[in-house]
Amino acid sequence: MSFTEKQMVAFFNEQQKKEKEIVKSAGQIIAVAPALKEEEFEHLKEVVRWHIENEDNVIERLREAIKKTANERVKFLLESILTDEERHHDLLNLIMDIIVKGETITDQDWWDIMWKYVPFHGAPGG
Repeated sequence: MSFTEKQMVAFFNEQQKKEKEIVKSAGQIIAVAPALKEEEFEHLKEVVRWHIENEDNVIERLREAIKKTANERVKFLLESILTDEERHHDLLNLIMDIIVKGETITDQDWWDIMWKYVPFHGAPGG
């Protein structure tokens, strides 16, 4: 079964709505104080967990849309968005691991966050 043009427009509108909801919620995380009380810490974990669950949903929807898309240009766009969402998902899982473990973020963690998914690590061709 292939997407009709109307279904594709509806899909992109729904994806946009979900992304806006996620971004709005992320803006609330940024206001967290450096030293957290236990209830703030628990709230932060729940917010990150919510983001992970929503990313899971977005990723699954994108995979299904890719299967249903016959237009190669649209499929390429969806695959690019999927790659980006999978990167976000991996980053959120890393953040959750750090929060749940209660670890301090190390220099190596920052390097991994910054460079793990960069294709060429600053050098032409690798």
